[in-house]
Parts: sequence; C-alpha cells; structure tokens
Amino acid sequence: MLAGAALVMAAGAQAQTLETVWAYNADTYTIPGAAGGGDLRFATAVDGKLIVSDKATKTLVYWDAEHNGEVLYDLNEFLTANYTTTSTDGEGNEKSTTLANGTGITTDDAGNILVNIGFPNATSSTDWIIIPADGSDWKTVTLDFTEMGLAAGRLDQVGHVRGNVLSEDGGYMWLPIYNANQVAIIKLVNGVQDETYSQPSATTGVTFSTSIICQPKNMTVAEIDALYDEDGDNSNSYYMHNRALAAVYYWGETVDAGMSTLALAGTTTEGYTINNNASNEGFETFNLQGKQFYIAPMTPDGTANGRGTLFGIFGEDGNLVSCYSEYIKTGVGLGVGSFIAVANDENSVYIYRWLAGTQAAKFKFSLPAIDNGDDNNGDDNNGDDNNGDDNNGDDNNGDDNNGDDNNGADNNGADANEPVY
Repeated sequence: MLAGAALVMAAGAQAQTLETVWAYNADTYTIPGAAGGGDLRFATAVDGKLIVSDKATKTLVYWDAEHNGEVLYDLNEFLTANYTTTSTDGEGNEKSTTLANGTGITTDDAGNILVNIGFPNATSSTDWIIIPADGSDWKTVTLDFTEMGLAAGRLDQVGHVRGNVLSEDGGYMWLPIYNANQVAIIKLVNGVQDETYSQPSATTGVTFSTSIICQPKNMTVAEIDALYDEDGDNSNSYYMHNRALAAVYYWGETVDAGMSTLALAGTTTEGYTINNNASNEGFETFNLQGKQFYIAPMTPDGTANGRGTLFGIFGEDGNLVSCYSEYIKTGVGLGVGSFIAVANDENSVYIYRWLAGTQAAKFKFSLPAIDNGDDNNGDDNNGDDNNGDDNNGDDNNGDDNNGDDNNGADNNGADANEPVY
C-alpha cells in the first residue's frame, strides 16, 4: 500500500490540496477486474472501505489501508435462498438457476449497501439486496416501474442514494435504465418502494447508454419530497453524466425549459485535459464550504489512448481546480470504475477511486479553512489554547500519528454513516 501526496493545481486555483491516503496500483499490486468490463466493474464506499461487487464469485470485496481485495460479504447462500428458480427441460429433468449479484452497487447516507441482481438482464434494474448498516438481516426489494410508464432493463451502475432507505423518512435513488430516456427516480421507505414519490423524470432528450450515471444534488429527502408536492415533478434533484461527454446535465427550477448543461473544462501545464469521447467511467459530485464540485476522469493528451488513472476535480463553474497525476497509467481501454466522495469535515472530503484492473485508492481533498474572524475575538487567546489542552499530549500522544489513517482506523467505523455527497 502506497501513501503520499499528489497535487497538481490548475492555474489560478486556491491552495487546495489533493493527498493520497492509500493506493493500490497495478504496477505494484494485482488489481482484479478488466478495464473493458469483467466481473468487478463498479464500487461504493462505507466505513473507510472501498467495496466492489464481484459477480463471478458472488461476493463483495474491499480495499482499505491494510486489505487488498479481500472478501467482505459472501452472497452465495443468500442468493441461493432468494434468487433460485427451477425449470424442467423437455425430458422432464429439473434444472436450478441462481442469479448472481450484478455490477451496480451503492450506499445511502446511513451506510446501508444496495447491490443489484441478475446483470445484464432486466432484473438488474428491479431486484436489489440491501445490507443494513446496523448488521441486521439482509433484505430484498423488487422495484416496479409499471406505474411510472418505464420498462425494466439493463442497469450497469448507480450513483449515491440520498437518505436512509430503511427509515420512515426514506431515501432516493436515480436509475438511468438502458435505452430509456427518463430517469427512474425511486423512493424507498422502510425498505419498500414508495409509489407516490417514485416517479419518472422529465424526458431528457437522450437515449441512455450503459455509461450514464446520476448523482444526487445537495438536497435532503424532505426537499426532494417537496419538489413533487409543489410541482408534481422531482426531476430537479440530480446531476447526470455520460462518460463520452465532458459535461454535467441537470434540471433547473423550470423543468419545461429542458436540461441545462455545465461543460467541464481545463488543462494543466503538463497538458492533462478532459474532452469528449476520451473518458473512463466514473463521475461524482460533492459540496464543500457551500461550493459544488464534480469529479471526472481526464487524460494526458485528450485521446482515447490516454484513458487511465488521471482524474480532475472541477468547480461549480465547471473549470478544473485540481488534477490527480501521482500515478499515471494509460491505455487501459474503456476503463470501468467509480468515484465516491465521503465527507470528512467542513474543509475536506475523502475520495475513493476504483478503476478495474488498475487502481484502488483513497484520497483526501481539502480547501483552506474559512477565516470568519473567530481567531481574533479573543477565543484563541483567553488561555483556552494555552492551558495545556493543546499541549498536554492530546494532539501528540499518538492519536494523530499512531497510524490511524493507515492501520485500519479508517476502516473501523471512523467513517461510518458519514454523509456521502
């Protein structure tokens, strides 16, 4: 496991930092999965772990500071019990078939894990396993799009789920089903689909490929509910990204006006850039210090051959503010993978990155602390900072330097149930 600092800033950017917390790179470690597909395609993150669905072994495997692709959950027994069908051939012989977990995996704000079933068939959009964060029994949920006027279909990847799908308040997920042109906005309450708030988005004007992913806006469940209560439409609740286009698509307050487009742009002094038709899978958003940010892959030369480990963080205006380039590996083909942003504190987020066959990593993106004048109102000079509290060993007794970021403390619950933007 490698750790270090990685920072490439766009011209004129503030003094933000992008640090590597830990990373497993293909030049040093064996990273499973195939760049163009394979059995380990997309990921989520919870409790400090980067978690990937392995549909071949019917397991969820994870990476953290101390573990390189070990099994976190074995789904075989649960799948056999809940997703096995028996058929009879023409000679009267019975045959049992058990569906596998799919490629789509995500978490909600409470840390519940959701993974789809039966990829690449229609069940990959309808059938889901929920692994509760509190360790209680796993659950199944089957979604129904009939009342929404949508057809079930192939679903490769899914963005973050806003809220808590196992609570009374519920949680929302946004599903861009293959060949549809409306996103299925699904609300789950106590693990069951809520028919009232589960609605199709307005027509996007795009027929979805398998490379579309939606991420929630910085809204609460109650605010998303209110969109439907007030206007009968909750489309204005998510961002949409297609890996083949260097842009973010979203609805404004007036849905009838159609989707708006935010172009992602920027080139570093080394020539690393983002452009159309030369990107890997992976897109994420987060809000930090009241500002919106987007994460998307980049390339060293703007060509498809440059697809690989480079990625950028883009500001609310779409311009590049930081680029990861500590480990550069290109030529990975159509790289499948994910970015997951997890809030750390008011000034920083963790970014987990999965690029199949190439990289499993955790980064920390930080902005300078906002100076609101508190440092000069006497609070820092009334003795509080000099009475021994800051110098009694609390900051230097090993708490910050005992390997907490590298001994698994990032995986012992320290990140548990932190909101993911």
